[in-house]
Amino acid sequence: GGATAYWVGADIAAAAARLAELGAKPRGPIQDVGDGIRTAEFDDPFGNVFAVIQNPHFDPTQVK
Repeated sequence: GGATAYWVGADIAAAAARLAELGAKPRGPIQDVGDGIRTAEFDDPFGNVFAVIQNPHFDPTQVK
């Protein structure tokens, strides 16, 4: 019951596959949460929860 960190990626399916290769366990399937935004949550090997997000509206070059 804490915060979930999200990592941004351009290809969530590739990110999910790579995370599984590294030992992360998916908490469910990739979810379309609307407006083209997709997320997926994982448990790392140490029991921490984290997630990846693919957001076509986010431009990382605009973050300062």
